[in-house]
Amino acid sequence: MLTLVSFALLMIVGCASEAIPVGEACPAAGETVSCVEGAVCTNLSGSDAETTGDENQCLPLCDDDDDCADDEGCRGISNGNLKSCQADDLDG
Repeated sequence: MLTLVSFALLMIVGCASEAIPVGEACPAAGETVSCVEGAVCTNLSGSDAETTGDENQCLPLCDDDDDCADDEGCRGISNGNLKSCQADDLDG
């Protein structure tokens, strides 16, 4: 029994250490499981995707613009009703 509990604990710790940090590429927009706590996998578009070379990236979760940096806005993402802090589009 102790071995089983130890194995389960190692699996939990191991999985938590594999979370994708904010600003890094992630597999599926709209999900929070692969990103670090407080972040969501966000679909990038336009110049953001061209600049990073990524289609999806872990970005901080938000409820409104006040939760984001001055040069970011709180915007919805694909595949859900969550929002993330995304760079303001300065190109127009």
